[in-house]
Amino acid sequence: MKFRDFSLKNKREYHKAQNFLERGNYYGALDIFNGLLEKNYHVFYVLSNLITIHKELNSLDILLDKINDLMNDKQYNQDELLIQKGYVLYLQRDYDNALECLDEVLNNDPDNLWAFFYKLKVLKDMDLCTDFNSLFIRIKESNPDYYLSLSIGEFFLELEMFDESLFCFDLSLKKNSKTYNAWVYKGLCLKEMGRYDEALKSLDASLKLSPYDPISWNCKGLVYNSIEDWDNAIRCFDKCLMLDSNYISAIVNKATSYYKKGKTDESIDCCELALSMDCENYQIWDNYATFLAAENRFEESLKAYDEALKLSHNDLKVLENKLILLYNMKDWESLSCLCDKIIDIDNTIYWVWDYKIQALKQLNKQDEIISAQEELLKIFPDKKI
Repeated sequence: MKFRDFSLKNKREYHKAQNFLERGNYYGALDIFNGLLEKNYHVFYVLSNLITIHKELNSLDILLDKINDLMNDKQYNQDELLIQKGYVLYLQRDYDNALECLDEVLNNDPDNLWAFFYKLKVLKDMDLCTDFNSLFIRIKESNPDYYLSLSIGEFFLELEMFDESLFCFDLSLKKNSKTYNAWVYKGLCLKEMGRYDEALKSLDASLKLSPYDPISWNCKGLVYNSIEDWDNAIRCFDKCLMLDSNYISAIVNKATSYYKKGKTDESIDCCELALSMDCENYQIWDNYATFLAAENRFEESLKAYDEALKLSHNDLKVLENKLILLYNMKDWESLSCLCDKIIDIDNTIYWVWDYKIQALKQLNKQDEIISAQEELLKIFPDKKI
């Protein structure tokens, strides 16, 4: 997508709207971006920002109607509108209609990298594509702008294709080294690769460009957590929370730092604060339950795990954590039932079978012990029981 030459006033308005968006002033950004859209100013990128806003506001239908109206106006680039319409439909999980839009663009322009990228995202979510090397090949063969490189880098990071992700972030920074969020994502990628010193340098570069960005401070804290530097991690999370006291992820991450540091009371306090702000997040309940169990507050921990499972019924990590708690509580009947549930989801976790057999022995259920051991031998023929 090539930018057209527009007035300096519109450029200032665009950057003003971006600043509003970065600070969470969605309605302020929305008004400006809508005005720029009416002026046919950088439509593709304005729509990208509008998608972010409407997604946050749960109003993607409104934006879809606006895009459909613009498609009747020949002044607007139809392929650009189709790509963004396809992406909105993808976010709404209307995959078939999303593909129809993106395929129409690719029929007109087979080399359109945005359409190809979004099509792969759709196919991934439909479980129809597992090979994304073709996307990486196209990136190396083309010359994508910084925003497309950044977006594809995020996608590769999500897929845990770290080398490809890092390549894209470096390409994005080569195009625009003052894009602070590219430095953030590069830092996160390097963290996942275990290159912690480089990760910290990337996040420092981000903070040099945007010292009051809470995301950068939170991510820097995550790197310090990874290298078990709990004090520096807590300092980073505190800095993040000074800038945005509602940044729940920083509160939860800070709880982990306190827990690892041996300050379980503080970690519990952090979780309770986070839950007062968002009680629909199962991962916070899971952490809270783990910290309570560490303080031998077993009944409270059990209730917290149950709250987590109400929100995410079959999450294996939560189920396994609850199983360990029941084992420590010596609640053999409940333990046996939970083992069966986990085995129904994944019967290849050996220690769950071991827990089940131990529970059955405590309950003196001889027939079920024999049956479980026979089943275990079928799955793990080389294991000694």
